[in-house]
Amino acid sequence: AATHGGSECFGTIIAGNYAVNTAHAYLVSPALLLAGLTSPRLNFWHWMDAEGTTTWWDGGVLQVSTDGTNWTTVSQADAGWVQNGHDKASIVGCGASPGWGGTAAASSTYQGGTNDWREVVLNLFTMSSITLTASNTVTFRFWFGTDTSGNTWPGWYIDDVSLTSVPPPQRANQDLVKELPSKPQNPSNPATVNQ
Repeated sequence: AATHGGSECFGTIIAGNYAVNTAHAYLVSPALLLAGLTSPRLNFWHWMDAEGTTTWWDGGVLQVSTDGTNWTTVSQADAGWVQNGHDKASIVGCGASPGWGGTAAASSTYQGGTNDWREVVLNLFTMSSITLTASNTVTFRFWFGTDTSGNTWPGWYIDDVSLTSVPPPQRANQDLVKELPSKPQNPSNPATVNQ
């Protein structure tokens, strides 16, 4: 898979197929402070081509942690998904966790395999798998796992990862707000007022 944007991306094996027999790969974000953010969202683009057509043997899972040690898998039905959340109820290679899986050859639609780059958006403050607030520091983990059979697929590619926030409502700057006179001035003769 080519990158989504720019010339670099994260991937299981760039320009090759992922390893056979229970290969696990993790991409872990730095710890991110949510203080001062309004409706923070995790945004990223991904491309998947992994073993599975009706049983999802291999695939990827998104996990969240507030301490960098204990990980919560975002559920398939999580209320925070805004766009393209986990599309499979169980990825065997990821301990039967919900996630993304499928081969590009299985289908040209997202449900069978991504076959192209898809944008994922997760609203962090509306999540139901884990409760997050502005006082939290969060870490995200992208986990790619396989079962014990041979693999001949490229795997999972992730690009353009960002944490965005809806800006808080702005109050009017009092220095810019001028009170209108009780009787407006006549623009053609400022010494007089309109009645």
